[in-house]
Amino acid sequence: MKSGICALCSSHTELLKSHLVPQWVYSRILEVESSGEKNPVHVSDGRACYSSWQTVRHLLCKECEYRFSIREEYVARITRLKDGVPSINAMATLLPSQRNKPVLAVLSSTVEIEQLAYFAISIIWRSHAMHRSDGFGPYEPAFRNYLLGHSSAPNEAVLLVTLYAPSTLGIGVSGWMSEPASVKADGYWIHGFMVAGLAFKLLVGKKIDPQLRMASVLTQPPSRFVSMMSPEDCRDFMAAAEIAVAATPKGKLAGQYNAG
Repeated sequence: MKSGICALCSSHTELLKSHLVPQWVYSRILEVESSGEKNPVHVSDGRACYSSWQTVRHLLCKECEYRFSIREEYVARITRLKDGVPSINAMATLLPSQRNKPVLAVLSSTVEIEQLAYFAISIIWRSHAMHRSDGFGPYEPAFRNYLLGHSSAPNEAVLLVTLYAPSTLGIGVSGWMSEPASVKADGYWIHGFMVAGLAFKLLVGKKIDPQLRMASVLTQPPSRFVSMMSPEDCRDFMAAAEIAVAATPKGKLAGQYNAG
């Protein structure tokens, strides 16, 4: 620990080493990969290798770290694998067949939507705090107030959730993880990441399509609509897969490829 100002509550105290992505996610990746390796495959800057790298910073005080950890533990529970599929998938009911993908589903009342939403926003907020970026713009104080429990999420925020259905290509999507990435398009920001068989998109701005707002889990009362699709039907996932496939294997991973 070291002394400093907590990025969330602004108290001057001892700061803990905060993980951007919860530690249990890395264990889940190894569980899915079942390769016998002690570290997951890390893809960055066009290279792929086995790595123990985890993004951490002295960021939060003990109390704020706990705020995040209780939601992280909840998501860990509802994404535990059962027959190779995250448990949350069994808590979703597909709506009658639709011609256009993604297919909509409704989460059962057993899923605590508020905890799921808090989990997603906390990771995206943490990413911006760690990298000192300004992706939340004028809404950053509102997001901090939400994470502190002082208010609801800002009205300008839309959070969309995707559950990945079993892959027809045998892709173990629960073994994939991406740190938050941000892009500005159509007059608002889109922040997204993927973890444990779930994908989250946080849209922030005043020009968001009203139809997207209807599917946001940040509505009051919370919407229970989510998308459910196989990873190969998801453009974002396939774009990430193309990057991974194109990456040059390094180290021990390269040796395994050459041996193959």
